[in-house]
Amino acid sequence: MRHAILLMILFFTLPFHLMGQQKDYVLKGVLHMKGGENTKYKLVFKATGDNIKGYAITYMQDGLELKAAINGKINKPEQTLYFKEVATPGMTMFEDCMVEAKLPYRLEKGVYVLKGSFRGKKNDLTCSEGTIAFDVAKEMNQLFDPPKTGRGAEHEEGDVQAGWANGGEAHDNVETITAAKEKVFEWNSDTCYMEIWDNEYIDGDIVTLVYNGRVVLSDYSLVRKKKQVKLPLVEQVNILTIIAENEGKVPPNTSRITLSDGKVKHNAFASISKGQGAIIILRKK
Repeated sequence: MRHAILLMILFFTLPFHLMGQQKDYVLKGVLHMKGGENTKYKLVFKATGDNIKGYAITYMQDGLELKAAINGKINKPEQTLYFKEVATPGMTMFEDCMVEAKLPYRLEKGVYVLKGSFRGKKNDLTCSEGTIAFDVAKEMNQLFDPPKTGRGAEHEEGDVQAGWANGGEAHDNVETITAAKEKVFEWNSDTCYMEIWDNEYIDGDIVTLVYNGRVVLSDYSLVRKKKQVKLPLVEQVNILTIIAENEGKVPPNTSRITLSDGKVKHNAFASISKGQGAIIILRKK
């Protein structure tokens, strides 16, 4: 009888115990050292609210695996992930140089990209630096949660003035444009209402907008608030070029863009290197 009661207790309590267990996130990436050396790197952690805690493994070229504890934080409004290797007894730590990074994340073609700069520190002094890039899309999609799309998401930004294509219908997809990949939009109305902003880590990206050969916005520093520009469609084919004046603190130069054609909104993401231009073509129907 006693054994039957114990089995019943286990039967009912075990599922709840399992439900309460937190997921281990595993992000695999590469450390690109400033001197040219590349090293495999992995983060394994649990997320409690916006806080993360776990460990990092650095895979050295001689086969040695260096393990260090990490803690950090996800800042969803800022769209960054911060983590820092910390000293913890019992781990095969790389005590000479502890990695610390604040990485912006962004959505590209339905998956998240997480990459940016890092510094290695010893006694608060920089001992190494470079960039980190992670590529486990499934894990990052679950971690960061896909942003809302459509009409509700646009209104959550809170920076669009009344009268600027209010009630517009936003396309769910975000088109990525680069210096090598332009985008053509078929246009119905006589005016394009453009909004441009930085929806990632605000790192000082500066852009210049050239429309049909004329500068319409010069040396503009991207911020969280949307900058609004009115573009009349006076030609059959109208060319808008977004020029990167710099790459901010975290390369490349990135910006989010919304183009309103009456009640229809087109969303784009520009990613360009310093001195390059991303081209958007508005072609009147």
